[in-house]
Amino acid sequence: MQVNVDDSNFSGYSVEAQDRVSEATKEYCEFLIKEVDRIEKSERTSDGQKEVIGSHVIKARTKLNKEYFPSKRDKIILGITTIVIAITSISVGSLWGSNPDTDLLKYIWFIISVALLMSALLIQFYYTAVK
Repeated sequence: MQVNVDDSNFSGYSVEAQDRVSEATKEYCEFLIKEVDRIEKSERTSDGQKEVIGSHVIKARTKLNKEYFPSKRDKIILGITTIVIAITSISVGSLWGSNPDTDLLKYIWFIISVALLMSALLIQFYYTAVK
C-alpha cells in the first residue's frame, strides 16, 4: 500500500527527519492494521471468514486516537494535577512533624494536604493508565 504526502509539508525537513517520519508512518499503519484485525476478529460471524469493513477501521482509528493523542482537556487536567501533586508534596513534607496536641491547625492542613495529594494522584492515574 502506498501513502502519499504532499512534499510541501516537508519543507525545512532534513533527509534524516523525512526518513524518521516515513518510519513512524509505517509503524502507525502497521499498528492500525493490527488493531483493525483485532476488532474484526471480535466481531466476526460464525463462518470464520475474514471481512474487514469501514466501521472496523473507524473504530480502530478512534481507539488509537483516544489512547495515543490525548485531548486538550486531558492535557490540561494532567498539567493541573501535576502542579497540585508538586505543591501538596512540599506541603506534606513541611508539615510532617506537626503535633496534633500543639499545632491543631497545622495538623488539619496536613490531613487536607494528604487527602488532596492522594486525590490528585488518583486522577492522574486515571487519565494516564485507565482512560
